Amino acid sequence: MITRTNPTRFLPAFIALFLLVHAGCKHNPANAPLTFYDFEGDVTQFNTAYRDFILYGTFPGPGLAIVKNDGSGNQFIDTPLLAFGGTWSPRKWKIFYLADTAVGPASPGLYLINVDGTGNRRVTPSSERICAAACAPDGQKIAYSVYDSVGRTKIKIIKPDGSGARDITGFILSNQFSKLSWSPDSRQIAFDGSRYSGGIWGIGYVVVESGFVASLFPPEGQQCYTPDWSHDGMKIAYITYSSVERTMYSNVFYYSLVTQKSYQVTSRKAAAFAPHWSPDSRQIIFGSQDYDGSGSHLYSVNMDGSGLVQLTAGSEYVSYPDW
Repeated sequence: MITRTNPTRFLPAFIALFLLVHAGCKHNPANAPLTFYDFEGDVTQFNTAYRDFILYGTFPGPGLAIVKNDGSGNQFIDTPLLAFGGTWSPRKWKIFYLADTAVGPASPGLYLINVDGTGNRRVTPSSERICAAACAPDGQKIAYSVYDSVGRTKIKIIKPDGSGARDITGFILSNQFSKLSWSPDSRQIAFDGSRYSGGIWGIGYVVVESGFVASLFPPEGQQCYTPDWSHDGMKIAYITYSSVERTMYSNVFYYSLVTQKSYQVTSRKAAAFAPHWSPDSRQIIFGSQDYDGSGSHLYSVNMDGSGLVQLTAGSEYVSYPDW
């Protein structure tokens, strides 16, 4: 067991970037195809015990927690490292999470652990500093972003057993790769950090096989962050700024790949972050922090903006949810 020491050294980064981790796995609702990579073990069925549970990160505290989609059943998951939030494996038998040893210089990496807290191991090389990760829906590869000492970031992919790592973008002068999200067919990755004229950051995508990088949709005068590709493949949820009573706040939007238009989902006087689609692509889970210093909470909302429900309470900060 590695002792957690000096966790407050990570607090500024948490508040600024909300811990920069989320995997964006698109989970199969029932039987996973046998083509799935076998890192989840000799189990072909979806783990129904966790079907309705949302995984998220907390700070300060144990680091990982789960809550049901109705707000009940909130509980912490123990990890041997200082965890910064995580994501389910495709069949929900394991958890990928970003963590640091909390000993010596900061060196965050991607780890894999069983849902019962056993079998912990590092997936990414110890020489790399990781700021975001995303497990492909087919379970055969993981995308992750690596940053260097001068603020450059690149996207790589690796197999769940830690082998076969390769670059797909090369270093780009950006530290905005705070969220990666796979398309449902596991062929493309959406990311924030696509730069437009005037210094505005938007949502881009990369084709995994070719490394082709392009903008997914142009921002409408404001920065766009933390994309999440819907399970039906038709929508991208994201965060941008909107005016509420003549003051700008970050709120949840989504872009329709069918109509090629953006739609506003929330209009709250708070700082929203990290939207994530429900398995049926009809609801969005997101984090939101009020400006009174009371921490942040998870909420669910219908894609038309109705049915807002607060799922968590308390004074801790929450990071990227994964349903």
